[in-house]
Amino acid sequence: MRNQIDNQQFVISLSFGNYLKSDGGVDKAISEQNKMFNEANISYLQIAPIGLENKLCIFGKYNGKLYTLVQDGKYCGVFDEYGIGIYLDETSVKSRLIAIFLHHMKKFDMEFLMQIISNTKIPVYFFLHDYYSICEHPNLLRNKNKFCGVNKKDAEQCRGCIYADELVKHYNNTKKILNSAKELYVISPSEICLQIWRKTYGEFIDLSKCLIFPHQKLYGSYDKFPQLCGKIKIGFIGKYGGNKGRYEWEKIVNYINEKGLPYEMYYFGISDLKLKNVKRVAVKVTSDKPYMMIDMMRKMQINCAFLWSICPETYSYTYFEAFASNAYIITNQDSGNIAAMVAHYNNGRICKNINEFIELLSKPTVFRNELINYCERGNNGPKGYKINQDILQLTINNQSEPEGRINQFLKRKVNVVIKNIVGILYAIKNR
Repeated sequence: MRNQIDNQQFVISLSFGNYLKSDGGVDKAISEQNKMFNEANISYLQIAPIGLENKLCIFGKYNGKLYTLVQDGKYCGVFDEYGIGIYLDETSVKSRLIAIFLHHMKKFDMEFLMQIISNTKIPVYFFLHDYYSICEHPNLLRNKNKFCGVNKKDAEQCRGCIYADELVKHYNNTKKILNSAKELYVISPSEICLQIWRKTYGEFIDLSKCLIFPHQKLYGSYDKFPQLCGKIKIGFIGKYGGNKGRYEWEKIVNYINEKGLPYEMYYFGISDLKLKNVKRVAVKVTSDKPYMMIDMMRKMQINCAFLWSICPETYSYTYFEAFASNAYIITNQDSGNIAAMVAHYNNGRICKNINEFIELLSKPTVFRNELINYCERGNNGPKGYKINQDILQLTINNQSEPEGRINQFLKRKVNVVIKNIVGILYAIKNR
């Protein structure tokens, strides 16, 4: 018998990866949820597909999907669909399912996902971490390299894009899955994210069921601004990817080096990049060190944070980390919630293109004066952040009391997946 869930209630969380092994925005949000619900005496069980189809298992060859299970922050193993049903049955004796959190549909078997969602009256909360529900490219990048705009996506508008052929099928599959929920809520981390999503799905769900829950809540005020007594310090913050502005950053670095301009350049993150005259500051934000990025940016006195996402961020933890260090934000008009927050808090510049920032860099005195004016305005960032518990409160408020609800769900679930009776637990060394 596997470890029992001792808590009175539990939620099921569905996403595309094991959050214990990754450090992306989705993983961070799930990790924070797990901690929040555990502290409220609610068990948190995550199911995530892995790419081990058609691999040999201990009972022979299996032709379906395999999934990792993580219960309350502890890795439970790898299961097939039937094994998941058995696991839920065994661990639900003294528990009651109160919610299903659909964080992401990527990599899931669509039929399996629908069976989990449709065979219960339990509320389903669909979280918008990116735009995968609109297009197979989660960042809405046309042909993987340029933001395609906030308008509604259709086959005609997307003609010429490598994702156009599958667009209608992808949309119909998403709509079918969401329609299978008896009670559906859409949870967005920002207003701009919800606006973009509703361009495609606006007629699909009532606005009253679309809620904006930022991942964090600000508290206090941090009144210390980075010093400007020497060279201006500019930092690239966070994940070093093309969609985060990697190539624009390298263009900036090359320009500063070629012109010999008086700037200090930094990179804060975990990538092992090597760029001339760029100082690398190793930073990895974890549950044990959630404020490491803020602490290091404050310590290093970073004047300017380069947050050049080329696609609309749904939230952007890095923006709020830079904000809490009182760094001046440089971004572009396509960066989604970064641009929206810069406009809201008046704590940076929203450029039309990278050449606008290069023009500013070419005039160090003008740039310095812009930074001085920013500091003098006193638009203080927060002292810190707390996890937003709105989703916990909503989940508790929405729970209902009918007896046997979870038993009916589990019984039907096992009957559905029994089509492939194979091993329940798969042992893999690399988890």
